[in-house]
Amino acid sequence: MPVKDSSSNYPYQALWKVPDILSHYGISNVVLSPGSRCAPLTLAFSRNKSFNSYAVSDERSAAYIGLGISQGKRSACVLVCTSGTAVLNYAPALAEAHYQKIPLIVLTADRPAEWIGQQDGQAIDQAGIFQKFCKKSFQAPDDYLHEDKVWYLERIVCEAAIEASTFPLAPVHINFPIREPFYPKNDLLVKESESKVIKLWPSKAILDEPQWDEIIKGLDKKDKILIVAGQGSWSDTLVEAVGSLRIPVVADITSNFHNCENSLQNHELWGDQIESLKPDLLITYGDNFLSKKLKLYIRKNKPKKHWHIQEKGTIADVFQSCTDHIQVSPEYFFNELKIKKWTSKAEGFSKQRVDFDHKVKEKLNLFFLKRKEEFTEIDAVFKLLQSMPDNCSLHLANSMSVRYANSIGLAKSKRVKVFANRGTSGIDGCLSTAVGHAIANPDMLHFVIIGDMAFLYDRNALWNNYLSNNLRILLLNDHGGGIFKVIEDPRSLPENDLFFSSKQTLNGKNTLADTNFKYQNITDSEAFDLLLPEFVSKQNNSMVIEVESNANVSSKAYLDMLQNCTV
Repeated sequence: MPVKDSSSNYPYQALWKVPDILSHYGISNVVLSPGSRCAPLTLAFSRNKSFNSYAVSDERSAAYIGLGISQGKRSACVLVCTSGTAVLNYAPALAEAHYQKIPLIVLTADRPAEWIGQQDGQAIDQAGIFQKFCKKSFQAPDDYLHEDKVWYLERIVCEAAIEASTFPLAPVHINFPIREPFYPKNDLLVKESESKVIKLWPSKAILDEPQWDEIIKGLDKKDKILIVAGQGSWSDTLVEAVGSLRIPVVADITSNFHNCENSLQNHELWGDQIESLKPDLLITYGDNFLSKKLKLYIRKNKPKKHWHIQEKGTIADVFQSCTDHIQVSPEYFFNELKIKKWTSKAEGFSKQRVDFDHKVKEKLNLFFLKRKEEFTEIDAVFKLLQSMPDNCSLHLANSMSVRYANSIGLAKSKRVKVFANRGTSGIDGCLSTAVGHAIANPDMLHFVIIGDMAFLYDRNALWNNYLSNNLRILLLNDHGGGIFKVIEDPRSLPENDLFFSSKQTLNGKNTLADTNFKYQNITDSEAFDLLLPEFVSKQNNSMVIEVESNANVSSKAYLDMLQNCTV
């Protein structure tokens, strides 16, 4: 049956239903990138009072900003762009979101099918274009003249929202073929009748009592139990539950487990003592594991039993030792053990590990206290991590920035939420993600530690109208990709400077001149110490401290730390 047009023959009035439906699922943020073909979607969202709409011109940055908003709000952000290569610019952020389990609702405008491959402008094959990185992809109708097509639109938007909000969280994609006219002739569009919404009744995976009996028997049989936490969001409930078990927890900085009383950090500084860490039972959960050293060690020294706790999805066996895949959430699993009042009987193993962790930290603190050499990136990172205020976010760019922070760690007393794009570990959107997160949480301070290559690659993160006063950026500029001065194989090659570390001469001054950031370029410890109190305070303006240093000196300082602080 044909649909009666409610707005002077405007063919895309039905798209007003899209934000209306999504808002019923608690989705309220959208990042819009300007374009003509996406105009019906842009107008639908920008005129919907349930949505916070942000216009970001660079689609690659826009997608990462949306990812940051999703992280900050813990709810899917919507992305809208026009057709053609604009769509492809979403790909890096969608890959990151896919592997980090972050929900995004991706809406792309497209040419009608008959014009694909016909030498028409901005026309590429977009159907299913993100299939590898989206939980599900949908193709919307190319017109809404029949009521069944409107019903189908409502159904796929509901399904997209449900897919994005259920585990495993991930992006979903709806591709919208749109013909001209893109814009309504009358300024005020008539709101459609109430949209069809499918209510979600989520279920939770639980274990029955015989299964719990088997788990507790398995735990009681093991003297040396070790938990390794992968990347994850801050959770007081999870930290408290795991802490009550008296099992040592190896925690990358990205696991957000640094304030657990049994957490073991600084494992990049573990030497031969790592041998005494070998468990009988390894329990893992969370997403990507940062420490290559730890991964290689466990792969070589496999435990007798390895339980991986993961609610659904592909079985992750990064340590190549998984014997049991327990399909429940980590919060449920460890909280049930707490309720059942189970604790490890092998307190000696746990105490030995915690004492060892204290020794590493003491050696690390002494190293930086005694350092008299030239001020470098790692000195700045150490001082910032020591001075971080409570209840803030720390965003770690990839390459050396996240490695510096992981080697140094955070004090157990610090209530600092840590984020990093470790799903794919690319440098291409680290700053944009942090900007999106700061937009989503304007009342919280957001600290970014980022190298010059990641900063320059993602300068368009600062090309928008939403930069808030809660950003603090520590820009580590050694004029190249410092990691290639640290990795043994490439650092001795004559091609290193040009083709690997990509030596460059720029700094952040000109980029930041176009923003309202307070900018200071420093090269010595005294200047950094003077600026640090202002940098970590809740002042009115966002701020950047750029630490310029020599790449060879910076890499030597890091390698010296690894050598002198290893226990």
